[in-house]
Amino acid sequence: MASLGADLTWYALGRWRGPRLLRVFGQGSPRTAILVQRVGQAFASHRGAFQLSARFLPELNPIAAGLAGATKSSMRHFVCRGTVSAVTWAGAWIGCGYFLSDAITKTASRLFGLPIGW
Repeated sequence: MASLGADLTWYALGRWRGPRLLRVFGQGSPRTAILVQRVGQAFASHRGAFQLSARFLPELNPIAAGLAGATKSSMRHFVCRGTVSAVTWAGAWIGCGYFLSDAITKTASRLFGLPIGW
């Protein structure tokens, strides 16, 4: 829910300020300006897939949410895609933790001299 709340804030800023908000992103550094331009092109051609995958790249997630607002994407579609991407993102990290828990426990016990199952 917290992740979706942050996305909705960027979405609202994108709706309110539109392209001006994206220029602010681009003023950070020359690399950011190029990134924002490329992201805009990718977003225009693959809205749904882009929004779903942007959560996995922290630099792109706020830009994707701002672009969705700036391009006047519907709030319903934005929230649905944002919810799916947040659940997928959280599920991926939870799944990694579940599948790697034994390796992490064994590594931690070796590093810190703790008995397994502490």
